Amino acid sequence: MNEEEQGFQSDNAEVRGWAIMEASRSADTSSLSELLALLETDTYENRRHIARALGNIGGTKAETRLLDLLAVERGLILGDVARSLGKLKCNKALPRLRELVSDDLDWIRSSACWAVREINRDAQPAAGARPLPAMDR
Repeated sequence: MNEEEQGFQSDNAEVRGWAIMEASRSADTSSLSELLALLETDTYENRRHIARALGNIGGTKAETRLLDLLAVERGLILGDVARSLGKLKCNKALPRLRELVSDDLDWIRSSACWAVREINRDAQPAAGARPLPAMDR
């Protein structure tokens, strides 16, 4: 068992957080199953780290789980999920991301705006589409 796997299984949330952040930084695809399992049980803060890690790792499983989170989560984690889906250029996320551009929380609102712009970066604007409000880039 390597250090990262030991970190994922630690009883200490901070140790797990460091292992999650390392998997995110390195975009370690071999840690995907462990991250997806932790997403069900870990602390809210670590779940936010996992949402960011899934955006760095990518792939169908990561994208599918991020879309699930986008549909059911509330709070700041939505900003992390939005950023990850934007990084993955996930078109399926656009309807919900467009709803979030008017969220009450600045982090969610600015992340959703950024994600929509990233997803649409190379696409032609749809006829009658209204531009997104200017936000932090």
